[in-house]
Amino acid sequence: MDETTVFTTHVKATPEAVFAVLSDLTNHAKWSQKTYRAEKTSDGPIGVGTTYKSWGWLPPKGKEYLNNVTITAFEPGKKFSFDAVDPAGPVVPSVYTLTPENGGTKVERSMRFPKPAGFNGVAWPLIFPMLVKPAIQKNLDTFRDVVEKG
Repeated sequence: MDETTVFTTHVKATPEAVFAVLSDLTNHAKWSQKTYRAEKTSDGPIGVGTTYKSWGWLPPKGKEYLNNVTITAFEPGKKFSFDAVDPAGPVVPSVYTLTPENGGTKVERSMRFPKPAGFNGVAWPLIFPMLVKPAIQKNLDTFRDVVEKG
């Protein structure tokens, strides 16, 4: 069973400024707590349909784990989403919603996590809340810090 989780932070910047940093996946290495890099693989400006290859750390697969990424929503200052496709399996959608709030921007990241197969699936009820959720929240909080520092 897939689990959808929402992560939230508040950034002291306009939704447009937040979106400008967030919407280019090559920037995501600036706030990733683990090894990460992305390379744009399609031509033209960034928008719906833009593709990337990204490499990052994923246990137990290592630090050069490949995902094929496609932008699925691109609404400047409002919404940005993408699907990360594991070549060996699931699609993990990420949806960022930006809302003006208290002179800044509320950033919500919604992700749907498919339950892993095998032993990791059995351990998922422990792994997810203890390792996965805190790591993603820390990345989002670091994103906030990066945007606020300019």
